[in-house]
Amino acid sequence: TNGSAFKSVGFVNSKGGPNQYSFAVKDLAAGEHYFRLNQLDYNGTSTFSPVRSLTVQAPFSVGISPNPVQDKLTMQVTLEKNASFSVELLNSVGQRSLLLAPREIPKGDSQWQFDLSNLPAGIYYCVCKADNVLLETIKVVKQ
Repeated sequence: TNGSAFKSVGFVNSKGGPNQYSFAVKDLAAGEHYFRLNQLDYNGTSTFSPVRSLTVQAPFSVGISPNPVQDKLTMQVTLEKNASFSVELLNSVGQRSLLLAPREIPKGDSQWQFDLSNLPAGIYYCVCKADNVLLETIKVVKQ
């Protein structure tokens, strides 16, 4: 977490002799991550490698304003690559209140405005997907 507190993320069995090993860690959150290897020998001794850091960049950003909203909700999306992008607005019990059907958007910045004036006041969840993969769910308060 901070370059000094570690948790195990996996184990790779030895192939015997000097080899190169790899281990894939999936779904890392954006931010700084620290890794080190612990080599455990057959005689029970262990040796730690130097600490290595990895910075994971978020492949997207989604922002909405204003929140709380009365009538018009503006969504700003930034993608690092072209993607099929969709938005669903779900009410507090999971029913769809609004849908932006998947559409191809280019990498970079895009913006949409949604008219929510016909929706009742309450809590909604804005579910954003790119290439049918969940990017972010944002809580929206409609006044």
